[in-house]
Amino acid sequence: MPGQRPEAPVECKSGEDLPKRSGSRVSCHEGIIKLQSADMPCLPGAEFNNDCNRCVCGNAGEEFCTLKGCSAEQPGAVDKGDTALCEGQTECPADCGEAGRDARCLYCQCGSGPLAPGEQVVGIDEQCPAGLTAIRFQAFTKVCGPSPTAVSFALNSGPVAGCPHGPAFIDECNNDCNCVNGKVYSCTKKACKPGEQPEKPRSCGVDDNLPKRTGRRVFCHKGIIKTQSLDAPCLPGSVYKADCNTCVCGDNGVAGCTLKLCSKDESGCPHGKEFIDECGNDCNCVDNKFYGCTRKACKAGQTSQKPMSCNGTDNLPERSKRRVFCHDKIVKVQNEDAKCLPGALFKMECNNCVCSDNGVAGCTLKLCLPEQKADCTLKRLKRSTEPCPPGCAHGPEFIDECGNDCRCVDNKFYGCTFKACREGQMSQKPMSCKGSDGLPNRSRRRVFCHENIVKVQDTDAKCLPGAAFKNECNSCVCSDTGVAGCTLKLCI
Repeated sequence: MPGQRPEAPVECKSGEDLPKRSGSRVSCHEGIIKLQSADMPCLPGAEFNNDCNRCVCGNAGEEFCTLKGCSAEQPGAVDKGDTALCEGQTECPADCGEAGRDARCLYCQCGSGPLAPGEQVVGIDEQCPAGLTAIRFQAFTKVCGPSPTAVSFALNSGPVAGCPHGPAFIDECNNDCNCVNGKVYSCTKKACKPGEQPEKPRSCGVDDNLPKRTGRRVFCHKGIIKTQSLDAPCLPGSVYKADCNTCVCGDNGVAGCTLKLCSKDESGCPHGKEFIDECGNDCNCVDNKFYGCTRKACKAGQTSQKPMSCNGTDNLPERSKRRVFCHDKIVKVQNEDAKCLPGALFKMECNNCVCSDNGVAGCTLKLCLPEQKADCTLKRLKRSTEPCPPGCAHGPEFIDECGNDCRCVDNKFYGCTFKACREGQMSQKPMSCKGSDGLPNRSRRRVFCHENIVKVQDTDAKCLPGAAFKNECNSCVCSDTGVAGCTLKLCI
């Protein structure tokens, strides 16, 4: 056809409206339509159809499909209904239900007979509007009406006189309310928070996190949270969780559920927002429900989506402009400007860092910029008189803004304690001073002000020329010969 090119792959965005090939799996993979034998493992990430069900392929080639009951007609065939709309119309007439659609037309089923006042036609897979129930069925549509003539699939599962919300529900205060003799609700007596009302059903939506009850099914039905026995047929139209899977109850009291592989952890993303798996893939939490990972090939013995283990900062992988860190013995990732996770271990260039309980990191202070090292070597080769930066620029010991003691290690970098910093303070930045007043104390050590920063040395060491410090209540200043001159107050 005009505009088409031979051998150019057909693009796609999802598994909808894919062409069909007998005996073959047609899937949407990496944005193009691909074909493979139906008995082969599916392509990871591919979307395709299995009869009337939508499927997504897992990382190991396993299929995750919806659980609709498909008709016995030709698999995936589009039902033409009795009315075809092919001029760009997107909705069926008010008295018709949608039977199917393809790339060219919308097909509607309108032959449901005359509608009585209050009745409405919807698709066979659609829920009846609130207050209506299914009363007549066609192949692809059903008629919803106010007359509750549909079969009840669970004994005492619907409204009864005196108990309009069914046999059992959960109220706004998280109390369990049960219908007694079809006349009145009896509820537990948990205390209500401000704004909550006892015996008023708690409202819900399809994606809400429902509370849990041991040995009971907790579900959302007609906008409120209800409960029933696990072995009872579900209420048509109800939505609930089975482990991490979402289930929707059909009109026959049988639920169709997603087929996720659930973690033992109750949360959808037990390893945090981002981690790196054993194969070096980046895995990100999607909607707090599951992880989506890149698809690097795994080596023998590696498992995709299994977090890479670690035991400190050694051999952590790198990610450009991201912080890669060891936390709870697995490799995780976050933005560099994000608060670090308490207990996290990571590298800052060549320095080792540990995150404190308030999300502020304390790091060693090695001088490790490759650019500086290269420049320094070049200057020496050119016999420059400018010295290279020392490894411990502030002397053997100093106190930082957060009150941490920082000590020079091997004349290369500073190792500091990890006291929490207050707002506006920076770890490993020397505390400033203007004399001997207000200096912190260190048992059996001399704390002094030198070159406007707070430093520390042994009390029997020669003082640094120009240093100012306290000797009990007396103020002292160190001379150029390393001898201190002090005031002679009588200290109490």
